[in-house]
Amino acid sequence: MTPSQSATARAKTNAADPTVAGLERPTPAGANAPGFGSDVIADALRSLDIPYIALTPGASYRGLHDSIVNYLGNSSPQMLLCLHEEAAVAIAHGYAKVTGKAMAAAVHANVGLFHATMALFNAWCDRMPMLVLGAFEGAMTPHTRIPLNQGICGAAASSGQTVVVDDVGKDPRYLACSLETKSEIVVPVFVYGKVVGELDVDSHFAAAFTSEHQDLVQHCAKLVGNKLESAGL
Repeated sequence: MTPSQSATARAKTNAADPTVAGLERPTPAGANAPGFGSDVIADALRSLDIPYIALTPGASYRGLHDSIVNYLGNSSPQMLLCLHEEAAVAIAHGYAKVTGKAMAAAVHANVGLFHATMALFNAWCDRMPMLVLGAFEGAMTPHTRIPLNQGICGAAASSGQTVVVDDVGKDPRYLACSLETKSEIVVPVFVYGKVVGELDVDSHFAAAFTSEHQDLVQHCAKLVGNKLESAGL
């Protein structure tokens, strides 16, 4: 049996075996309503027509990993599991070179990004497009996955409105991700009229954000949304 025949036979077997299909796509794509911030990011990847996301599974973006599997059903984008971040970015590089289109790669905080730098440089030299998602970098927090109806970020995402909090200690919505945070501004990012992300800025000082700061962050959010739309990812 040739390699192509073997692959075809394996694909037919997998398709016919509900157990295998269940492992690959445990929930029918689109069957769930978004419940977490990571679901919104997963939706953004799909709305940008990202077909695949190459990644090395791990803890620093487990929310996004979970959303791709259990919210999107591991489809559009489908995960390509890799053993190293450099390989994940190299796969995205090669895909862009062959198809002329961008796919995504997710890298872990700090060490994962360092691992990926050479592959990122290679793609930059080749002028190949890709979407690289980095994990959270900061102090440890128990709030790694926040439902859309919770927290300051959740309020901005669910309402589609800018939220400015002068004293987070007096706002019952605030989830203490950092004890040093005193005030916060969260601005949603829109792509084609849909919230796909947020710009979240914290300050160690109370009432740190003026109307001028709000205008600036909103302008930046608009630039990000416009760039994502014009990039045609």
